[in-house]
Amino acid sequence: MEILFLKLLNMSISASWMILAVIVLRGILYGAPKSMRRFLWLLVGIRLICPFSIESAVSLIPNTEAVKAERIYFSDTTVTDTKNAITETADSSIIADTIAPSPEASVNPLQVVIFMAAVAWIIGMLIIFLYTVMSWVNLRKRVCTAIHLRDNIRQSELVDSPFILGLFHPHIYIPCYLDNEQLSYVILHENSHIRHCDHWIKPIGFLLLGIYWFNPFIWLAYMLLCRDIEFACDERVIKEMNPSEKKAYSSTLLSCSITRKSIAACPLAFGENSIKARIKSVLSYKKPTLWIMLAAIISCIIVGVCFLTNPLESKDAQNNSLNAPDSATEISDADNTGKSFDTDESGSEDLNSDDSNKEAVNEAKQFVEAWGKAFCQRDGNYIAEHISDDVQSALSKDLLIVGEGYYSFGFSSPWPMFTENDYHIESLDEDKAEIIYYAWTSEPHVTVWRETIKYTIEDGIYTVIDEELLYLDNIYTAKEFTLANPEGVITRMMDYQYNGAGEILNQNALSSETPVYTELFEPDRAAIRLLNLLDDPDKVKVTADTNAENTVSQVVIYFKEDGINVEITMIKPFGKDGIWVPKTRSNDKEASEYITDTQD
Repeated sequence: MEILFLKLLNMSISASWMILAVIVLRGILYGAPKSMRRFLWLLVGIRLICPFSIESAVSLIPNTEAVKAERIYFSDTTVTDTKNAITETADSSIIADTIAPSPEASVNPLQVVIFMAAVAWIIGMLIIFLYTVMSWVNLRKRVCTAIHLRDNIRQSELVDSPFILGLFHPHIYIPCYLDNEQLSYVILHENSHIRHCDHWIKPIGFLLLGIYWFNPFIWLAYMLLCRDIEFACDERVIKEMNPSEKKAYSSTLLSCSITRKSIAACPLAFGENSIKARIKSVLSYKKPTLWIMLAAIISCIIVGVCFLTNPLESKDAQNNSLNAPDSATEISDADNTGKSFDTDESGSEDLNSDDSNKEAVNEAKQFVEAWGKAFCQRDGNYIAEHISDDVQSALSKDLLIVGEGYYSFGFSSPWPMFTENDYHIESLDEDKAEIIYYAWTSEPHVTVWRETIKYTIEDGIYTVIDEELLYLDNIYTAKEFTLANPEGVITRMMDYQYNGAGEILNQNALSSETPVYTELFEPDRAAIRLLNLLDDPDKVKVTADTNAENTVSQVVIYFKEDGINVEITMIKPFGKDGIWVPKTRSNDKEASEYITDTQD
């Protein structure tokens, strides 16, 4: 373990010289393409990964073995030999010679120091990687309810800023607040990251940081790498833009900006690094001149030749080398100690990123959107034109009425009114989609329907070959609750502070004695009503714990069939004498935190 640690220590010291050279070069060639900086950091990574290097007369590395293992573990302990060893190797053993073993000592005191340092190194690596895995798991939980938008793009209200997650199947996660223009810029930016393998480079860089965590220069290099990755990506995206488009892109950067409190391997976030400097760089971008390009290329070559090679070993040093076992034990396994942990194994269906599949999915998305619109508008003719005979037979039982030359579809209430929020595509593939509808009644009240359709395409015409509609209006299991509220109770039109129904319900309740309204003045009854729970205490037990001010109530929903509790906060947003509604848009809980423990 100590030999391996010493080998990595020497490699990191050699790489530190290269890091200093790259930092200086970044400042000198400020106007050069930002991709040059990214390439220079890749050279640093090569220096940290390769346990060997060719020797060169032009190498600027002062010493590749600042700490020699043989000077620590295999030097004699007699006074004469120790002095000779120090004299002979003074130029090549900078650090080890500062603590020479005493004549009486049976163990070099530096051996104890190196052993303790190696133990600390192992512990530090374990802490860093354990923290990273925990952070990744928490992130996966946060985005597990993300809605598939299209291609490899997913959307979630729990996402603060766009980012990429995944190595082999990278997905772009975006927040819900982006408008179409902002979304287009974000997708351009993130797809540029994916095309240039930045979602691989950053985790590999963090893996090296975890191994070489003891060297502050590696921390500095990793932070600058993350910064330069974003600058290079911005430059690739905006180099063909006009000034107005650059301003719009900068505005998108600003609106998506976040402050990251810790260094992490993932995700690759759109707005987390040096926003002010990036905006300034975007707005002042000018295409590099030929001379600057040549200078940048020559500089990269010089840095590679001078810092990826080791200095020539002198003949005197070869003759004076101590007769000791080879200290440079193989560390090929050490360089592969960490396997990539950022794999995308979500339960959602992954979409291939090849062009043909993207085109097929885009066409399917257009059809599914048209289907959802026709469903909400009760367009029976469109529905009938795009279903198989088996599906028509099934729908004719309760939804589709066949007339003379026309088709009637649906019923009066509840039904999803056609607005941009009353349905959305939950998941989408080439041959299958899942749609969530929010069906309204006149009270007003909202229930959730989930429709799964399977379809085929022939001669450019889509035909639904299987259709299943699930009405989630009497929920009595935790599974049904999750299906109705895939993002917790922060789901779009189920938010009675957001959908406009809460205020109308409150007015109706204050002016009516009808039980359907008066029960909304009790937090447990309001939860049953507004969350579409089955009103049967033998299957769903609902209890409420209200504060003394009668303004906040913690409601526990116990689904007896599953043995699972769901905790919901009920509030009175329309006044102290108003109705209770679930706390949603302002809720600080993640969706995954609603489900708590299991009761017997």
